[in-house]
Amino acid sequence: MAIEMAPISDAGACGCDDAGAAPRQILTPLADAVSQLRRHAVCRVGEVQVGLEQADGAVLAAPAYARIPLPLWDNSAMDGYALRAADLAGKESLPLAGHVMAGDPPGVLPRGHCLRIFTGAPLPLGADTVIMQEKVSFSENGQVCFPKPVATGSHIRRIGEDVSVGSLLLPAGVRLGPEALALLAGQGIAHVTVRQKLRVAVLCSGDELTEVGRPLRPGAIYNSNAVLLRAALKRLGMIVVQPPQCAAVPDQRQATLQRLRTAAEQADVVITTGGVSVGEADHVHAVLAEAGQLHLAGIAIKPGKPFCFGELSGVPVLGLPGNPVAAMLTLDLLARPFLAGCQGRRLPDLQRFPLRAGFGNRDAISRDEYLRVRMAWDEEGPVALSAGLQSSAALHSAALAGGYLRVPGGQALQQGVTYDFLPTQQFRQ
Repeated sequence: MAIEMAPISDAGACGCDDAGAAPRQILTPLADAVSQLRRHAVCRVGEVQVGLEQADGAVLAAPAYARIPLPLWDNSAMDGYALRAADLAGKESLPLAGHVMAGDPPGVLPRGHCLRIFTGAPLPLGADTVIMQEKVSFSENGQVCFPKPVATGSHIRRIGEDVSVGSLLLPAGVRLGPEALALLAGQGIAHVTVRQKLRVAVLCSGDELTEVGRPLRPGAIYNSNAVLLRAALKRLGMIVVQPPQCAAVPDQRQATLQRLRTAAEQADVVITTGGVSVGEADHVHAVLAEAGQLHLAGIAIKPGKPFCFGELSGVPVLGLPGNPVAAMLTLDLLARPFLAGCQGRRLPDLQRFPLRAGFGNRDAISRDEYLRVRMAWDEEGPVALSAGLQSSAALHSAALAGGYLRVPGGQALQQGVTYDFLPTQQFRQ
């Protein structure tokens, strides 16, 4: 058994916020936990070549380089008139020699003349300036009158100013979206090599769980975590594996071991919810420690403290808490970067920006707390408002929230004070 749990800087940050609670547990700070997870994340999925139409949401397996410059030639950025600026010396107007449309060959600008030109049309040879059509007028004899002064070189897109031949278009590990696919298409690239989708098995522990659509017995609840995780994983471009008889795991140690082994045989990664705390019905920690490896247990965040990570039969297992909001937060902050590494994906830095709290009166705790909030505006500007009940079991506030407001451990939430705001949308991409 290999357990890595770093001490936290706050000596009191044990996760036991109530006097007389159970023995203290040393919790791993979030940043350290994410670093450990990234070190363990190994990309073992294969590669496949697909057409651009099938590549949306896939992870690029190899860097893509420019084959042609963009733009391909000097062209007009405006509907207007192309001219040689020197031809206007001592003049206010030039005769019109014709026009150039997008898709026409560039042609040649006769000396002492101008050409009508349209957006995207190649710049005629000899022309060095485009004047937008709104700036010109016409003389009685039909010549084009230009404003003064004329800015030489204006409104021209130069060859290769966006992309030069051989330059890096996209690095390996980028998840392809509409803009990236359009960039590749603009290079004439019809097929790309991408990573095969990661196969993730989802197991939910709890005798109380009932699948959605079935009648509830007394004391039971619907299995909302399964729906939450499947939807989130599919948005991340993963394949959700559902092994036979693995929908809900009974609160029994042998059943937990058997279901985990079954899932590990069919998936690249296993995610569990529930069974990771310290109660008599929680068996995931013990199973990983006894039959596999337990690398990480207990994170200094609220909600989400019981999160654990280990391996069984060489397959990574991410143990999320059973409360749905805690499961969601640990998926976003801990599981997502690990899964990205297993997919060979490069994640951008988390988006976070300062936001003023529009509510307060929450006591300080030892762990960093992530509150579900929605962003609004008042007379002072943007403000974070509570999305509702902040219990780790309260899904309603999670459904209404636009992000998390992070309150550092040891600080009380105070109205009017600025905290980090993390938009939820970034975790679904």
